[in-house]
Amino acid sequence: MDLPDAVKFDKKDYQILDELILDARRSTKKIAKKLGFSEQIINYRINRMIRNKVISKIIPILRIDKLGYGAYWCFFRIDDLGKETEIIQRLWNNSNVYHLVRIKGKWDLLVVFVAKDVNSFFEVLNKENFGDYSICTIVQSIQFKKKNNHVEEICIHGGQGCTQMLDERDRKILKELIENGRAANFEIGKKTGMSPNTVQRRIGSMEKRGIIQGYSAFVHHSVFGGLRRRISMRVKNDAGMVVMNFARADPSISFLAKTIGYWNYALCISCNDEPEYNDFMRRFKNSLGNVLIEYEEIEYVYNYGIKLEALLQ
Repeated sequence: MDLPDAVKFDKKDYQILDELILDARRSTKKIAKKLGFSEQIINYRINRMIRNKVISKIIPILRIDKLGYGAYWCFFRIDDLGKETEIIQRLWNNSNVYHLVRIKGKWDLLVVFVAKDVNSFFEVLNKENFGDYSICTIVQSIQFKKKNNHVEEICIHGGQGCTQMLDERDRKILKELIENGRAANFEIGKKTGMSPNTVQRRIGSMEKRGIIQGYSAFVHHSVFGGLRRRISMRVKNDAGMVVMNFARADPSISFLAKTIGYWNYALCISCNDEPEYNDFMRRFKNSLGNVLIEYEEIEYVYNYGIKLEALLQ
């Protein structure tokens, strides 16, 4: 979980990374054809990005509530910094921790827990024994994939739909996809004892049922010298559509969540540098000024990753 050193990339690397973020399960052949590169170049550069920790993992995007879980954002303050490494390691090993981020600001850690219900969540939280914390329950969350004028919305949690049942074969396939979202059907079949056709059919079924929403590369944005921040907001009760339209249209916003707690919405922002972020903040205030009551900015220092296996307990 060490922070990777800054790595310099050229235009080809950025193009390949863009394609992986949009759909990481596309074959090397299709990516090569679209970009006009050889398959050897695509494979070499993807492997280099993984080796240099630019890409920590290529993963399926799973719909949390379809798997029967609720998501809870918790902000913690570390009172004894001498125990920071120990605390982070303990949280990372917690089977209910889905996402862990080191942040800067009022709080030190952002931890996303998943649990079957509120009572189960508080049982997990009480075991951590943190003295000072703040909680937001996620009602709905949407991830945006934006390129040029195209915007794709992926519902991670909430919205319409009900829990989908997984049998043991589905779980085995998901575990392999979590380990490597680009694994070929025959590779997954070899590890799970299923034929490639069975693997393909079951993956297709999970996609159709909305369990798998897509595939993406989990990227450490700090490698590129950029910054990532989260803005928690309190807005007027009837401002939902205004917030959604702004989040959908603004190129710097990658994620929107509707929450219950002190804050009722949250945005994740990705920018190349401070001037670009300042430009975003001007757009943010101009667009939402009439509905915005209060907001809080949190800077992401290091993103430890997403543990999708927490959804397969």
